[in-house]
Amino acid sequence: LKQGDWVAKGTFGIMVIMLLYNGMVFVFVRDFSYFLYIIYIACTASLQFTLYGLSFQYLWPESPGLNNIMILALTALMPFSAIAFVWRFVGLSQIGIWQEKLFALLMYTGFGVVFVGAFTLPYMNMLKLAHTLSFLCVSLGFYLGLKYWIKGIKAARIFALAWFIYLLFILLYLLDITGAIQPDAISQHALEIGSVIELVLLSLAFADRVNEEKELRL
Repeated sequence: LKQGDWVAKGTFGIMVIMLLYNGMVFVFVRDFSYFLYIIYIACTASLQFTLYGLSFQYLWPESPGLNNIMILALTALMPFSAIAFVWRFVGLSQIGIWQEKLFALLMYTGFGVVFVGAFTLPYMNMLKLAHTLSFLCVSLGFYLGLKYWIKGIKAARIFALAWFIYLLFILLYLLDITGAIQPDAISQHALEIGSVIELVLLSLAFADRVNEEKELRL
């Protein structure tokens, strides 16, 4: 296999395993946050599958236009589901300040525009908007994790670390595609590597939160 094929299929395989594992956990814990997290994993895996051309190769080989539409649509759905998951995980509706809620709602609106624009507006314009919004979305996740970690929520420390690492890999990816740095194996696959690390850490954050809630009940 070529290096790109190996990375793509390896990343997708890890995400499928995480999807199945967290799906089984959801059956037992019945936490709606877990359900939103599973949706986020599914969107992330689908986007990676499509970005590497595997969807085009196996699902719609005769429709290159559909492939571009799906890249944009999934690029919008992935952070859209992430915002919903973060909102629920942190409990933003109960403990968040109005500025945080407003920013999250603006992100919802922005990715809604990207999703609709995927079918109606120029591809490159929507892709640039999606990249900008994605960077802001991950920054919001890191900010919320850091804030509530400082406030004493134990699970938020891993949550903050997950988004911080993903933020670094997104920066590396953006530097690579803009030609600001010399491409290498890591920068060319920054999104996949960052996504896998982030998803693993978020799973650990969930486990930490479940344990913390169990201790509080006891």
